[in-house]
Amino acid sequence: QKHAPFGISFLHCADGTTIGCESCEELWTPQSSHITMALQGVEIIGNGSGSHHELRKLNTRLELMVHATQKCGGVYLYANQRGCDGGRLYFDGCA
Repeated sequence: QKHAPFGISFLHCADGTTIGCESCEELWTPQSSHITMALQGVEIIGNGSGSHHELRKLNTRLELMVHATQKCGGVYLYANQRGCDGGRLYFDGCA
């Protein structure tokens, strides 16, 4: 691959696999970028999240990921930040 444009884009690997990624916040929006990517043939979507801890928020995250996979097929990879931000926020991991 000779170039990789910025924005909602993805990578075509030499073996034919197509990989894309979206930001933490995009999973929570009604018009998530994983929908656009899936319609363009992306098979693997990654999300490196920075979602802070709240009681029962993990259930919501899991529902969003399951629905994303049910709507679009393929694989949805999710990893959440873990630890403290030096202030009052705590990131629980839960990936």
